Amino acid sequence: MEAHLLLMTLDDPAPSCATPVLVLWDLATLLYPTDEIDRRLHRDAAEQVLGRPCTPAPPATDLTDPELARRTLLRQGLSATQAGALLPAVLGRLAVCHRSRGLAPAQCRARPDTVAALRMATGATGAVHTVLTGTIRPNALLRLRASGLTGLVDTGAGAYGSDDCRWERLVSIAGRRAWARDGREPPMVVVTSRPRVAEQARTAGAKVIQIAGDGRHGQHGQRAGYRGLTLPDLRTAAEVLVELPMDEWSRNLVPPRSNAG
Repeated sequence: MEAHLLLMTLDDPAPSCATPVLVLWDLATLLYPTDEIDRRLHRDAAEQVLGRPCTPAPPATDLTDPELARRTLLRQGLSATQAGALLPAVLGRLAVCHRSRGLAPAQCRARPDTVAALRMATGATGAVHTVLTGTIRPNALLRLRASGLTGLVDTGAGAYGSDDCRWERLVSIAGRRAWARDGREPPMVVVTSRPRVAEQARTAGAKVIQIAGDGRHGQHGQRAGYRGLTLPDLRTAAEVLVELPMDEWSRNLVPPRSNAG
């Protein structure tokens, strides 16, 4: 298919590799936005740690939980040193706040094509499908359960905001987890709609499938300034993952650099 030919031309082929491909689905791409929920949770966590009313951080996108927690603390007038010292406590309270608030399915919904795309993609052999998210692990697991996605991804193989604050490092951490489990560094594919995540995933050595979300790109994608494909939606991404045999992905993807970050 054309996508196969496109993939083959993106980079020089890497040596053949039998290691399963690690497919990292950006959780924020799978779900409807939770930005306002996140800002309220971070405000609540900061209030519990500081013992006084707090103001939410200004709206921002693509932040990991550690980044948002730090911004929230700085918004309360703390110095950078004070915010850094309190960060572990705030992240710990963040999980407590999330559990106490609960999360109704209506507050954490998968996008319409998410379940179908994951079911299609996980039917392909030779790949491990998991999540990449800036949300701390306990809260990410709550969201996966609330949105009905828990059984569709390997939650033990991904990377979470509780692991690091930088997207590049999160991609590398996911690769190291797979290496520790399987004994080899895996080729990695990151599926995301967010340019910042896409760029930092590329820096970490992963191939990127970017979801355009506006339908402007054709089914077979096009090159977009970073190694990978730009596709219109999650279902098309799943079709590409299924139709391109995973051993082809292994041969033509560059394994992540172990010294990234």
